[in-house]
Amino acid sequence: MIPALNAKKFDIIVASMSITEERKKAVDFSDPYYDVPSRFVAKAGAFADHKPETLKGKTIVVLRNSPRAKFVQETYKDSTVLLAGKETEVYMELTAGRGDIAFGSSVVSSESFLKKPEGKGFAQVGDVVRLDAGGGGVGIAIRKADGDLREKINAALAAIRKNGTYKQLQSKYFDFDISGS
Repeated sequence: MIPALNAKKFDIIVASMSITEERKKAVDFSDPYYDVPSRFVAKAGAFADHKPETLKGKTIVVLRNSPRAKFVQETYKDSTVLLAGKETEVYMELTAGRGDIAFGSSVVSSESFLKKPEGKGFAQVGDVVRLDAGGGGVGIAIRKADGDLREKINAALAAIRKNGTYKQLQSKYFDFDISGS
């Protein structure tokens, strides 16, 4: 998507794109508009927490090429990391027994797995985890030359936070804070 943005095929990218140092080399970002926390999920009762020493020697399933994968690889050096191609595949690998514990989006793990029949017998392990992916959160990608557009987007984001619209929409869809603040 970034090459297409820079080729002027469209003006912005609003596609749950994490703000990372690598991406900031190619594009600018708006202020973060959300930051969904991550969570570990495993068979209910399998783990009391998700500390590195608890997961030593265990296989952690996570989405490849993601800030979550980087976090797991850097934090859980004594664990095996199984990389999945799609977020939903993280939980398919877990249910198939190819991993001991999964690490992914709290929204996907809850809505697409734990609340579905295939998630029966699985549960969240420990508290949610907030990652700082080199800037933090998810932003709207904008071409580096479009600073005026970035400022207009940031002003709009600030306005909906200030007038309560952001919180109202968040409450309608999520039972936790997605603002990242």
